[in-house]
Amino acid sequence: MADIETLTSMPDTATHRKTDERVFAAASSKVKVAIISPTYVYGLGPSRVHPTPITLPNILKVIRKLSSGFTISAGKNLQSWIHVSDQARVYLLLLNYALGVKEVEPGEEDEIWGPQAYYFGASEEIAFADFMTSLVPIAKQKGLVQTEDIKQLNIQEAAEICAAEDEAPAPDSWSMHIAIGFGVDMRSRSSRAKRFGWQPKEPPVGETLEKVISKFLEHEK
Repeated sequence: MADIETLTSMPDTATHRKTDERVFAAASSKVKVAIISPTYVYGLGPSRVHPTPITLPNILKVIRKLSSGFTISAGKNLQSWIHVSDQARVYLLLLNYALGVKEVEPGEEDEIWGPQAYYFGASEEIAFADFMTSLVPIAKQKGLVQTEDIKQLNIQEAAEICAAEDEAPAPDSWSMHIAIGFGVDMRSRSSRAKRFGWQPKEPPVGETLEKVISKFLEHEK
C-alpha cells in the first residue's frame, strides 16, 4: 500500500485513529492483527435482520423530506463503494490465512499481519451525483418521489434533515457526520487485498439499487 505511512501517522483527532492504535499495539509474534476498512457498502446482504446497507435509511430520509433527489453542492465528489459480499470475501481471505486454510508464502507473513496491515474494501468509484441519478428513477417508481428532480443542498441543510425532530445539529453531531459523508471525497483502493488474491465479483452499485430499495421498503411495512 503506497500511502501506509500516512495512514499510520494520522493525528489522534482523526476518526478511528485511537482504535487503530490499540489494534496495532496488540501485534506480536503470537497475536496476528489487521484492520479492514470498508468504504461505502452496497447491495443485499444475507442477514434477515439487516439485509440492506446502513447508509440507505438516511439517504431515503433526505429524499422523502425533499420529495426529490439531492446532492451536496454539485455532487461531483468521488466515493469508493464495495458490495457487501465482496467485503465479506476480504474478511474470509484473512480468516483463511489465520486458520491455515490458505498457505502463507515465504516472506509474506509480515505483509499480511502486523502494524501496517491495513486493508481497504473498495471495488468501484463513482460521483455522488451519478449515484443519485441512478437512484432517483427507482425512488420515483416506488412512489417515494413524484419527479426525477435532484436538488443541491449544503452540508447544514442536509444535517438538519438528518437530525432528530427539533434538534439543531451540532458541529460534531452524528447528523452532521452523515451530511458530510454525502459530500466528501472518499477515494480508496483495495491494493493490499488484491496483492493476496482478492478480486471483486459482484455487480456495480447501480445494478443493485432496485432490489435493495424494494427490500428496504418491504422491511418498513
